[in-house]
Amino acid sequence: MCPATIWRRRSQACCWGGHEGAIYSATGPRSFDGAERAALAAKFTGRPVDFMIVPEDQLRASLTQAGIPEELANAIISIQSDYAAGMHQAVHGSGWIGRNAVIAD
Repeated sequence: MCPATIWRRRSQACCWGGHEGAIYSATGPRSFDGAERAALAAKFTGRPVDFMIVPEDQLRASLTQAGIPEELANAIISIQSDYAAGMHQAVHGSGWIGRNAVIAD
């Protein structure tokens, strides 16, 4: 799915009713890393979007300071580590739009 379609769909889900509790996976012919997603979000929203990698010890300290229980903090950190390693990425040629996905600027 092209980035424009991803952001259009996300904005529709945020602005129109009937999407409460729904989970949508944006997918396409290749995956995008966090910096690329932030750049696309900035491009299509017209607003600055920053991306940063928070070191595990800093994330753990922030979660602890926020009162998150240790078990939950460990789970959050594990999920974040998996994402950073490239896990949980689905790449498909078609999706919501019912046609082959393309990458467009």
